Amino acid sequence: MNDETLRQMLRVAGRTPAAEAAMPFGFDTRVLAALRATPEAPDFIRPLARRTAILALGVILLAGFGWYQTISDDDYSSAYAMADTVIERNISR
Repeated sequence: MNDETLRQMLRVAGRTPAAEAAMPFGFDTRVLAALRATPEAPDFIRPLARRTAILALGVILLAGFGWYQTISDDDYSSAYAMADTVIERNISR
């Protein structure tokens, strides 16, 4: 955009009348009254989120316990290493 176009746009913008920014009389009072008159919606998001978080925490704890049992098991190195070797051999073919 060149300087002449910018000047022309600023001149046109300067000639337009300013918009009225004030709200109509009593508009804010009517909006607040209507807001207070509406019945409250049932709050189902908060209990649902709480139950979901508790369920997720339970799954995380069970998975962590299973992982710990697997790691602390003495047969981990031999059984899983053998299975891993078989998988790797079949994939590389």
